Amino acid sequence: MANFGVGLLTYSLPEALVPPEDYVDIGFGAKMAMALVPNINIWMGSQIITIQEQNAVGLQWGNVGEKIYPTDDFTMAHVILMSIASSFIYFLITWYIDGVSPGKYGVPRKYYFPFQVRKEYFSRLWLYTYI
Repeated sequence: MANFGVGLLTYSLPEALVPPEDYVDIGFGAKMAMALVPNINIWMGSQIITIQEQNAVGLQWGNVGEKIYPTDDFTMAHVILMSIASSFIYFLITWYIDGVSPGKYGVPRKYYFPFQVRKEYFSRLWLYTYI
């Protein structure tokens, strides 16, 4: 139930943090950092699409990298890039949590398992190098 509440809260987070009229005033770095949160990333993408539609241009693959305002460097290409980056970050978090706390039928690893050196890998590497 707590996960549902957190998920519901994050869906309303973009409107609470950034009113649509203040979208242009946010800096590029802040937009990139905020775009790591998937819900905010979708909200920013919808803002860009809305602005493109209001300008009677629309969003096509040809203008994905174009600025919507002369002073705004954040484009739809950045939204797509940050979506891929956040997916990779969430993949790493899921992989780590699944390794440390695998559930009922798994064997848990140590909390520092991503940083352990595997002796088998280096011994095979050394063996193939000198044969």
